[in-house]
Amino acid sequence: MAIIESYFPTGIVTGSAFCNREKEREYLKRRFEQNAHVVLMSPRRYGKSSLIAQFTLDQQVPSISVDLLPATSGKYVKNAIVDGVSQVISNLMPRLKSPKQKMMNCFARMNPVIEVSVLGQKIKFNPDEKTAEETIMKLLLNLDEAAGSLQQSIIFVIDEFQQIATLEEAHSLEASIRHAVERSKHVFYIFSGSNRTLLEEMFKDKNRPLYHLCDEMKLNRIAKNSYVPFIKKAAQKRWKNELSDESIETILEVTERHPYYLNRLCRMLWDEDSPPIADVVESTWLQYVEVQKVDWIAETISQFTANQRAMLAGLAKFPEKEPMGRAFSNKLTLAASSIQRLLGTLIKKDFIYKDQEDECYHVLNPAIKTVLAKNKYFD
Repeated sequence: MAIIESYFPTGIVTGSAFCNREKEREYLKRRFEQNAHVVLMSPRRYGKSSLIAQFTLDQQVPSISVDLLPATSGKYVKNAIVDGVSQVISNLMPRLKSPKQKMMNCFARMNPVIEVSVLGQKIKFNPDEKTAEETIMKLLLNLDEAAGSLQQSIIFVIDEFQQIATLEEAHSLEASIRHAVERSKHVFYIFSGSNRTLLEEMFKDKNRPLYHLCDEMKLNRIAKNSYVPFIKKAAQKRWKNELSDESIETILEVTERHPYYLNRLCRMLWDEDSPPIADVVESTWLQYVEVQKVDWIAETISQFTANQRAMLAGLAKFPEKEPMGRAFSNKLTLAASSIQRLLGTLIKKDFIYKDQEDECYHVLNPAIKTVLAKNKYFD
């Protein structure tokens, strides 16, 4: 149904389906205008790719997006960046011979070749540098030079950037990227990723090449006062009628405003012929969770140690400001020192987060939380 896709799509969200993030978009806009590069951190499925996509649309400038999630070597990183630069330069290729030749000269060391097909012209690079690091550094420097020759700003997004930290060549790859990025005048870089621990190590450790290269931005959940009018508008479009405040509150409560799960639940609810009451919202969510439990949640939970399961189950039922305090420690029958270690491990693995609004620790995934909250041990 077109209305569902217009408000609650399953993929990257832009346009009318994009909900708020006005402060985040304004922050990125200011950094873009200052050419102050950004590292954007958030758990997976929090909407960082949608935020970046909407931001680049807002700026109306050419952009590149490179995904390093599958990266297993420096060669993969090099090829991904070569392909990304090739794509954006092909899109920018001037029709007039003189500026085209000027831009090609910027990439002379990359042995550029223009290929012409029914789809148009495309530039291909054949770098002869001996190492991936050298190719990446020179290519990014060349890209900035070419953008300057065209008097054109470019947004360069490298997603799941933390994967570089897992590679054998991590230090040298980071050093080559830093060399080019800190000299960039016309290309604005966004390094995004879902592993906050690795990203923080890359950009905050003074012994790492990327130390203090970027401004840091952590993506949080969309505020309730932004979601409420958005859901009301979608309901009016779907049913020509209002969705009750109680139903909206239940949607926000069971999904905990997690963007991915809120969209999933609403897609199911918007299939109904009339606005669902709160009980239907809750039962629909439980049906969805039950399917996910069979598919992957049960297996995920089984991989936790007994103490990790106890910690997660405790926070699922009782979000806590002071998990090392006596009251919570007694509920879990665990020592404060054990809880501290568990907390560090589960935060690092993105199973627990600290909410900025209530300052409590919560289970990050609302579907896992729903399953764990049924634990009778803490009743």
